[in-house]
Amino acid sequence: MLQNPLQPADSSLELIQAWLPLLPADQIEVLLNNYESDRVNFAALPDEDKEQANPDKALVLGAAKAALERIMDAWEVIKATRKKLLMTLVQTKLEGTEPEAWQASLQLAVRNAFANIVWDAAATKPIVRSLSKDKNDFIQTAQSLKADPLDNKAIVLELSGWASTAEGQQGQRTTIEAALRTLGHFTSKPTHTQAQSVGIVLSPTERSLGPYLTAGMLLEHGELLWLDQTVNDNTGRTGFCMDTLNAPLSADEEPTAKLVREVAADMYATGHETGTAFIDSRLPQTLLPLAQDGYISITPLHSMGLSAYLHSHWQPWLTVLEGNDAVRVRQSFGEDVRYGFSTTAINNFTALRKVDKAYEQDPKYSELGNLPNRAILFNAPTLDVAHSTLARILHKGFAVRLPKGWGTRLMACYVSAAQDDASVRVLGNTALKAIERERSFYLELLPLLAETLEQTRGQCAEALADSTPDRLKVVLQDIDKQPTLTHYLLAGASGDIAITAPPLRRVASILALQLYAAVERIKVRGKDKEDMRIGLSIADKRRFMRWAPAAIARAIVHRGISQEV
Repeated sequence: MLQNPLQPADSSLELIQAWLPLLPADQIEVLLNNYESDRVNFAALPDEDKEQANPDKALVLGAAKAALERIMDAWEVIKATRKKLLMTLVQTKLEGTEPEAWQASLQLAVRNAFANIVWDAAATKPIVRSLSKDKNDFIQTAQSLKADPLDNKAIVLELSGWASTAEGQQGQRTTIEAALRTLGHFTSKPTHTQAQSVGIVLSPTERSLGPYLTAGMLLEHGELLWLDQTVNDNTGRTGFCMDTLNAPLSADEEPTAKLVREVAADMYATGHETGTAFIDSRLPQTLLPLAQDGYISITPLHSMGLSAYLHSHWQPWLTVLEGNDAVRVRQSFGEDVRYGFSTTAINNFTALRKVDKAYEQDPKYSELGNLPNRAILFNAPTLDVAHSTLARILHKGFAVRLPKGWGTRLMACYVSAAQDDASVRVLGNTALKAIERERSFYLELLPLLAETLEQTRGQCAEALADSTPDRLKVVLQDIDKQPTLTHYLLAGASGDIAITAPPLRRVASILALQLYAAVERIKVRGKDKEDMRIGLSIADKRRFMRWAPAAIARAIVHRGISQEV
């Protein structure tokens, strides 16, 4: 016990006696040299600073840090975890003046750090997580480990000895069975994180339903379909089971991993369901009619494992040769997009975070990052443009859209005629010059509008001409109940059903109202990064509607769509 740091110890090695087995000779020499320098500097400090700069404390803490770093090197701990464990050690309170008390506090901190390392290490994770209730339970249990913490194999053998007892084996099996009951190929977490958990594990003999990429198709072709958690589990027991089953089968797996696969084979032999006895109202339900009277309720669930498989094999580009050079050419059938939510609480969504590319050799493309925050958006398959146009008109109707860049041009008309006042955000068009520019703008736009209408009507007629008589009858039998523009566009169809087109003046009036509404929605970012709108009033709308419908009708007649004036 050293009461006064200025008094030399019988041997400075006494202060770090507990750490000597873990430290190499050169590291010990560095610590002792630093200790002598600290003692010299300590003597020159003011009395009020000496309590905070005790060289004995510095030596003991330095030895503990060096020992922990040696342990982390032996277990190949990643950088982020190393930093966290060292920070916890440094923040250990060393109270009192007796080195024995400091040693005890630091030894406890290093033992806890070592237990954390063993808890997460790949070689020991399956054993410790199947033997312990949770992480805190194992940290307490790890105090009795006798093997050298620098000897990985000795630690694994000692833990395996714990698991080989009858009590240990029964405990492992019970733990594994409980964990497997919380896994599923399809889970409810991605649909609603707070709904009652639902998980479905498909049978290994599952088959696909038609020519689609499905979970059943993967299993049918022997592909690995990842399992996901149905509930959050902070004990780590579910995680090690999931990691084992989501990894390819290895010939040299340790006993606990083999036990996981053995228990899973028994539990999942014919599939497995959990949480399906009651369907939470927060999960969506779709009613489908049965052949007889009644309906069946379908609750769609998501498979993050299927998403991971799709991401791993999807290539958004093609590699083609141009001469002797390989060039990437992006495909057009889909694009990689990001959802607009944070991944800070990703466990509430899924336990599957990242996925590797199956075929990509370039390291920068080998990992897709946060899988739940990404999606692949595919364009809907279409027979041709005509059928796509007809489907859009039948389901969404016709909408006037301004060509790209025209909104900015029209805004410029009003800006140039408005008062030179930076504070003006609503730009009126009462000036005669602005009205003239407005009319010139619209008159330039109307032929394009009429051309779009003509093309759309022709595509609808082409698609309907290619339809079966039954399909044509279904589409056209209630045409009088369709919106005016839809009725007008379908009136160009050929067939036995006589269709009377709505009056052109009504069609032109509706197009004029749509065009005016499109102009009202224009927003342009100003120089001060604030959005500017065109300030249109009731008077502006009345003036526009006095001349625009007739002008639109003339443009339509000029394009030859209608002979009516």
